[in-house]
Amino acid sequence: MEENKIIASKESVGNNQVTLEKIEKRLDRIEKHFTWNTIFGVIKAIIIIGPIVVGVIYLSPFVKTYVEAVRPFFETLTTISPGSQPTNSAIIPSSVLTPEIKKMLCNTQTREALVKQYCQ
Repeated sequence: MEENKIIASKESVGNNQVTLEKIEKRLDRIEKHFTWNTIFGVIKAIIIIGPIVVGVIYLSPFVKTYVEAVRPFFETLTTISPGSQPTNSAIIPSSVLTPEIKKMLCNTQTREALVKQYCQ
């Protein structure tokens, strides 16, 4: 009887060893899965956030120039009430204007189109 218990416990230990090996293989696969998920998550974040950061860095001078060129126009709009006359603060400094904007403002047809669009 005691021999039967010893044989049963040896079989049980053998079965447990096989089961533990299977569990260890599964655990290794799960760990590899988590590792690759982490790596690809970082790559996805770089792909999404990278262009945004680069765009902000490289486009900020262009946006700043555009805002400086347009700021007097918007300041004039906010300071002029209906029926009042614009003052010299409405004059745009030439240092702010890019050559393209100067060319556009000097073209009479373009000026008329802007006046029609924004003033009427």
